[in-house]
Amino acid sequence: MATSYNDVSVTSSWVNLVVANAALNNVPVLVQRKDMGGFPVYVFFGGASQPTSNTAGVALINFGDAVDGTAAQIWVRSDGPSPLLYTGLKDT
Repeated sequence: MATSYNDVSVTSSWVNLVVANAALNNVPVLVQRKDMGGFPVYVFFGGASQPTSNTAGVALINFGDAVDGTAAQIWVRSDGPSPLLYTGLKDT
């Protein structure tokens, strides 16, 4: 991992990780689940505005589940109580 950032606590509303950390904008990013899981955490790369309630994104369910991508907006939300996500720049 080239660079890692503070863990992110995810809520039930879509949150844009790029707003919280501009360094994630349009670079290869890894998003990984850090808690033991149970409730899905959804990650959606892209979209200028908040995804709709019908947008699922990629589900991270278990500890260590991860997804990577590149986008100007990276949206996350959870179906359960505030799980933690690791974010960092992906080695290229």
